Amino acid sequence: MKNIFKIGFLSLAIMLIITGCGDEPFDVADGGELYANINPPASLNFLYQQTSDITIDFDKAEQNATTIASVEVTKVLNIADFDDDPDTSDPVKSSPVTYTVTGDSFSQTLAELFADAPINGNVLTEDDLDPGDSWSFSYILNVTGPSPTPEAVLNTPRTSQLVFSCPLDADFTGEYNIVDVTGSSAGGGATLFGAGPITLEEVSTFVRSFEATYLPSFGIGNQAQTFQFRLECQRVLFSDNQNSGLQCVSGISFGSADVPSSFDPTDDSVLEITLTEDVNGDCGPAAQTTIRLVKI
Repeated sequence: MKNIFKIGFLSLAIMLIITGCGDEPFDVADGGELYANINPPASLNFLYQQTSDITIDFDKAEQNATTIASVEVTKVLNIADFDDDPDTSDPVKSSPVTYTVTGDSFSQTLAELFADAPINGNVLTEDDLDPGDSWSFSYILNVTGPSPTPEAVLNTPRTSQLVFSCPLDADFTGEYNIVDVTGSSAGGGATLFGAGPITLEEVSTFVRSFEATYLPSFGIGNQAQTFQFRLECQRVLFSDNQNSGLQCVSGISFGSADVPSSFDPTDDSVLEITLTEDVNGDCGPAAQTTIRLVKI
């Protein structure tokens, strides 16, 4: 069944107030009369693989024979970090696109949200977004009847943000045993972190950490290290530049996978993590290594 994401609103409309001040955020004129305004929500949520449509109700307020003939809605897609480099921030915005809406609400399908808001010439999909990316909407009112401006155009400070997010419906914390799916490449197929148990701890909403010893079956005596990964939109992203605690020359480090493992955000009983082992080729060529965590 089509999943409709309907946006509700506050019932109180904030009216355009006329004053002689001149530096108010509303268009103003003498006389102290009230004209018109809209009251869309300030913040909305876009849920990964759950949102298929949006509808933004304007919640119009009109009086003294002033009527809102149309609302000009300007949309911009905001990408917080386009290159996904954890060491730099590379925000990018689409060119603004404006729609003239004569009804009481603005609606778009999932495809329409992306179609006319390309980033660097490319039309994105929800698979290209990360938490914190968003669409912004701003509004201008065209009115008929009494108006505080000769152009019958009212600038309103109201804006809306449609924020992309990927909710977790399970905890992904607690004790887990480890099953090697591939074995360690640098260790000649030996178990990467042993059989566990390890404890997943919450660092932040989407980040988890655990302590483990790299290649424990070798009995080298190296200390356990703390490792982190991020649960992001059904992808398990192992953090870059993590020290393994062992070295051949300058140090074996771990990093993110070429192809991250996927996960079910509703089920934390089993979780696979794929990472790049020996990123810089300290003991041999870098390799993709996968472990499976099984909750105890």
